[in-house]
Amino acid sequence: MTVRDIPAPSSSTISSLPEGEFALLQHKQQVRQQMKAHLPFPPNGHPGTVRLRLVLGSGGQLLDLALLETSDSRLAEAALKGAQSTSPYPVFPKEMKRAEVSYDFIVQYRTE
Repeated sequence: MTVRDIPAPSSSTISSLPEGEFALLQHKQQVRQQMKAHLPFPPNGHPGTVRLRLVLGSGGQLLDLALLETSDSRLAEAALKGAQSTSPYPVFPKEMKRAEVSYDFIVQYRTE
């Protein structure tokens, strides 16, 4: 299973970002890694993709969770439950200076 950003920025653009935006990208990566570590693979082992939107508060709390797209309802259910149970997420670094943030991710389930 992989969890990808939408869209994934290139490394050349990351190095030229202002401090707050760099902190945002670092935070998004932390959230992605935490999701990947905690999202369950559905028992049926069916491959497919789920696109999710997470809205997080500065303390790492999950404020909103939305299913944007899915290839299979069973995968969507597993991804939504996993994203909810993964909360709380990492606290915002002080450089972000935001009350909340919205991240879109693609969760790709594959058979190995």
